[in-house]
Amino acid sequence: MSQPVYPTLSILPVEEGFSQAYALDNRIVTPLEDGRMLTMKKYTDVPLKWTFVYHHMGATDLSSLMSFYEGSADWGNTPIKWTNPENNINYFVYFEGPPEFTRETDDSDSWVVTVNFIEALGSYT
Repeated sequence: MSQPVYPTLSILPVEEGFSQAYALDNRIVTPLEDGRMLTMKKYTDVPLKWTFVYHHMGATDLSSLMSFYEGSADWGNTPIKWTNPENNINYFVYFEGPPEFTRETDDSDSWVVTVNFIEALGSYT
């Protein structure tokens, strides 16, 4: 079974607010009496995480995104295929939580939407 693909929206995320980092620290650290540290690797692989923001998202795009999150992505429980807009590399990711959205202004019909992903380690198609 192939994984669902993140929807194509009419706008792209903004560069400001885009971040990529490791999702966790891959070390076990033990301080020693003389001030040195003993470290060991904790995991074989460490997932990446991303945060990106859309500005001026319209109601249609917001509805498409939320329908995808609730349906195909099963509220973040199903890994999805996503193309990183920074380097055009495909990743399999989970939603780290529901997309967060707020109105641009009180009387606006456009939204600021923040999406957080964490890499789904493993083999997917």
